[in-house]
Amino acid sequence: MARPKGSKQTRPTSKAIVGYYELLKSAADNGDTLAAAELIKINIMEKTRGATHAK
Repeated sequence: MARPKGSKQTRPTSKAIVGYYELLKSAADNGDTLAAAELIKINIMEKTRGATHAK
């Protein structure tokens, strides 16, 4: 579904991003291989772009 014309894109807050990361980390710790794969992708992006989302 497209957003209404003229409306701004909504972005998650830094706090929400940290929460999503922790959720992925917890799922990966419980054996979710898809979550583990996403964490690997995030890690690679952080190394190549210098991002500092996760701690």
